[in-house]
Amino acid sequence: MPTTTNWGIAYPNSTTAPNVPADLQAQAQSVEAAFNSVALAPLIICTKDTSQTLNTAGTWYDVKWTAETHSQGITHTNGDSTFVVSEAGIYQINSRVAFNGANVTGTIKVSINGIDKNETLEDEIGGVTAWPKPRINAWVKLAAGDAVKIRAYSNVNSTPLSAESNFFMSKVAGY
Repeated sequence: MPTTTNWGIAYPNSTTAPNVPADLQAQAQSVEAAFNSVALAPLIICTKDTSQTLNTAGTWYDVKWTAETHSQGITHTNGDSTFVVSEAGIYQINSRVAFNGANVTGTIKVSINGIDKNETLEDEIGGVTAWPKPRINAWVKLAAGDAVKIRAYSNVNSTPLSAESNFFMSKVAGY
């Protein structure tokens, strides 16, 4: 049977006598082989299961992530702040950092290979009872081996980050 150019899906040849069961079996097996050849994109999902305190107001801190719920193709050590990608591509980063404390302005941004990406900066001003939870939703171009971090800043000394924080990063396209 001939096959398609891109995925190798078998299809009957018009010059061959039809054998429907055999033709369908060959086609089904070629579709299954094509599905199995598609690798899943790198992905990681993390949360914080413990608090982290930003001790000095006006200082940027790397957010440490302690509860990895799923990972493939992105390396991370629980309790660390660094995520390393295994493949080059365009990645979506979605992170929310919850600051605990009244009258706190919480600010977060992405850092790639130690370089802060100020275009990803997000902040939220908290009140007496409404504590800030700024969120980043960014798309970045990364090379294999690039290291990504979320950095956090508070305007108040000894501001804890809560377990309501989360981090998600996924490859959405190649380049």
